Amino acid sequence: MEKMEKMNDQELGAIAGGTGAPVDPGWKWVKASVNTGYLALRSFPTYDSRNEAAKIVNGTAFQIKPDKTNGDYVYAYFNGNYGWVNSKYVVGFQTNNTAL
Repeated sequence: MEKMEKMNDQELGAIAGGTGAPVDPGWKWVKASVNTGYLALRSFPTYDSRNEAAKIVNGTAFQIKPDKTNGDYVYAYFNGNYGWVNSKYVVGFQTNNTAL
């Protein structure tokens, strides 16, 4: 029987629906958790329909930088775009600025 190797966060994220991305150990994989619509990746950490850089649908894996926050927003990477997402709609992110 062949022994299986453990996957790193990058490999697990790719399987979960995320895409390549930063390999800096400060980035953590999380998932979008919205009941309707999508989670907006924004160019600034404020709610404004004009600053949407990407739409992240429910259950999609992406990466965050847990130590880079601004109010309810956390810095994120998704499909080649960097920006801000509302941490209230992220699974795997705690409000004390740590990723699970």
